[in-house]
Amino acid sequence: MAAAPAHIAEETITEKGKEYPMRFGKLLCLGLLVAACGIVPGVAYARGGLRGDSGTFSRQLLHALSLTDDQQAQVREAFGTYRTTVQPLWQEMRTTRQHLQDVLLNPTGLDSAALQTAQQHLAGLQADLLQARLTLAQTLRGVLTPVQLTQAAHITQQLRALGEERHQLLTPQAQP
Repeated sequence: MAAAPAHIAEETITEKGKEYPMRFGKLLCLGLLVAACGIVPGVAYARGGLRGDSGTFSRQLLHALSLTDDQQAQVREAFGTYRTTVQPLWQEMRTTRQHLQDVLLNPTGLDSAALQTAQQHLAGLQADLLQARLTLAQTLRGVLTPVQLTQAAHITQQLRALGEERHQLLTPQAQP
């Protein structure tokens, strides 16, 4: 009789032995995903912004519009204000993402309340960043002349068409 419980206990340990590496693997993957979500926006910001929001008035687009010296000074001031506004937000976002990663990788269990709080805080920070980008775009729009705005719209349409063409060229075609 004693042999049966020992066999059951050994089987349970073996099952748990398989269970923990699987859990660890899942948590590790989740942690890497969260870390990537924190790194990608930072890299994109360092390279001039994310494609979706920098396309409105990117530095390259503004350069192509042949701004006057006065306009260039106003643009520099607007970008300086923007940087001053978003730097603390990016730092807080990085800290919140690290906290979220810690919550998700906690080996003692998942704290749903902390997860919810971090999620809400990240959503608020993203809303603040969007507002800062919109304020920058409105300021830059006010600097440009109607002719420059028309030129910017035309260049943007051409860039979108080129992006779509690039996507079509790089997308594998179905074989007949």
